[in-house]
Amino acid sequence: PKGPLASEARFRLCTLDVEEERPTSALACVRKYRRDFPSGARTQESYFVEATILRGALDDCRGAMLAYDRYLEQPGELREQAQRWREVCAEKVGP
Repeated sequence: PKGPLASEARFRLCTLDVEEERPTSALACVRKYRRDFPSGARTQESYFVEATILRGALDDCRGAMLAYDRYLEQPGELREQAQRWREVCAEKVGP
């Protein structure tokens, strides 16, 4: 997508991949979103989406914890969820 709403359109395409249960495509999409729109309105939220994909669909709690940490650097409205899921992953991964 191009134009003034390009970053929002791209992010919505990424979330569509999540909803359609295409985790590999969704993960690539949110990473590309951040490369293409490093100051986009949804950049921080994209870390939460990445963490959710890694934890939920790809069973990668180590990777999810890193993404949750990035989200929590400047948390938004999903802060409590991110903290909770990060703790769940930390318990699963161990010290």
